[in-house]
Amino acid sequence: MKRTSGKNLIKSSAALLLAASMLAGCGGGAAASGNSGAASGAADSNAPVALTVHDIYGTDVADFTAPVAVKLQEATNVTLTNTVSSSSTDEEQAWTLMISNPDSMPDIVVASDMSRIEKLGLDGGLIPLEDLIEEKCPNIVAAFETYPVLRTASTASDGHIYQIAGMKEMSIANTWIIRQDWLDKLGLETPTTTDELYEVLKAFRTEDPNGNGVQDETPLMTRWLSAPDNFTEHGLSLFNSSNGLMVRQGKVVFDPMEEDFKVGMESLIQWYSEGLIDPEVYTRDDARNALYGNNLAGLTFDWSASTTQYNVSLAETIPGFNNVVMAPVQAPNGRTVVDHRSVPFAGAGITQNCANVDAALRLLDYLYSEEGQVLMTYGIEGETYTVDADGNYQFTEEMLKYDGGLTVARKEWGCLLHLGGVEPVELEYAVATNDATLAGYELYMAHPEWYPEDEYYGFNFKYTTEEAEEINVLLPSLKDYVNEKCMSWILGNGNFEAEYDNFVAELKARNVDRVIEISQNAYDRLKGK
Repeated sequence: MKRTSGKNLIKSSAALLLAASMLAGCGGGAAASGNSGAASGAADSNAPVALTVHDIYGTDVADFTAPVAVKLQEATNVTLTNTVSSSSTDEEQAWTLMISNPDSMPDIVVASDMSRIEKLGLDGGLIPLEDLIEEKCPNIVAAFETYPVLRTASTASDGHIYQIAGMKEMSIANTWIIRQDWLDKLGLETPTTTDELYEVLKAFRTEDPNGNGVQDETPLMTRWLSAPDNFTEHGLSLFNSSNGLMVRQGKVVFDPMEEDFKVGMESLIQWYSEGLIDPEVYTRDDARNALYGNNLAGLTFDWSASTTQYNVSLAETIPGFNNVVMAPVQAPNGRTVVDHRSVPFAGAGITQNCANVDAALRLLDYLYSEEGQVLMTYGIEGETYTVDADGNYQFTEEMLKYDGGLTVARKEWGCLLHLGGVEPVELEYAVATNDATLAGYELYMAHPEWYPEDEYYGFNFKYTTEEAEEINVLLPSLKDYVNEKCMSWILGNGNFEAEYDNFVAELKARNVDRVIEISQNAYDRLKGK
């Protein structure tokens, strides 16, 4: 299958960005010429401007000496020094230490929690950027035009922009993936509803699709163990529900109190009791290698590119192994919705201490240019990626086979600096090394109706300082309680039907109605209602 040209798609996107920036009347001279490097405002002086950056994202401390980071600094005529020690592993602790002495804060700050960095802005520690962006940052302006959700995500509750949100276009990256070879062997069609999915999973369990004469198949598994709620979250998404706060067609709800949650939980409990779900779904490490490698797993929710790659890596040991991307199934309520999609993430803010705001803006604006997107997405041409005759970007074999995976390779080269920018959907095409992945991408991109506006997991509510203080006390308690109960019920510990009313009563006792009220007010304010 010939894939869509990543290069052409990026250039088309860049043309839209340029047109938007020209319409916005931003910049002039070279900035309006369409040269992405010039549009970022490269300095005329020969001496690079020194900037300090607080950049730790979770446990990941940015390394500005990595090759791509060096190229970024050369392109924008700055030098970057990370004020966070390379040995740091606690983002919250590092942040608290940094803000404890406002007079010594660095020029630029980064945080993984958007509300954390916005609070610093609301408290007066960051420069409001909206007017400066309009005046000096044509690429950011154009990105806001092309991706309106970026402007929304960048705008704090008081209407100012203190951090410039970034985004990974991941709508097609994580999908449901099913064993087509098992379907074919059992004469089954790809399921299109949750009822059909249940019948397929039962057949996977009872009809010996791996052909070893033993009922040892694990019809449904997931490997995401970074948080205890991940399987619950993915499982409930099959039923158009979730384990937390959601926006549903303009109305903020706490899904565990909704009817779709009850339907979903009852089904997941039944599926687990019948052996249709991995018995170690909450505890098994590296489930994909363990279960696929032994020809035991039939369905999962995972990264499409790497999960379909098992078709190649297991071709000799499991002849005919064939993972394919499956369309989202229709939930019992009649809706087909992809809850997981591209969600903006926190970008960088500029502190009141910054002595050269123009240089900081030049750096950040470059990340949203065509040249900046290519650099931060793929790295350095000829070393980390190539471009074929059709204009398709492709990572080198060394990158694709890097010990630890492509994400680790990109991190070590310096692509993942957390300063913002847009990582385009073409990245997914660049790592799609087989037709099964490409076919899945085309399937999802052909159905925008699966992605209704403002209905996805992880909506960015914009709370005021007072609202955030209240939410930060109430919401974690609710999340912990829900995740504990869901895991217990799915594993067969307790009686969901008998306990559900008391469960809702406990949610109310923990002020869930207040959380919904605050979040609805924040949502309405964001939408100008």
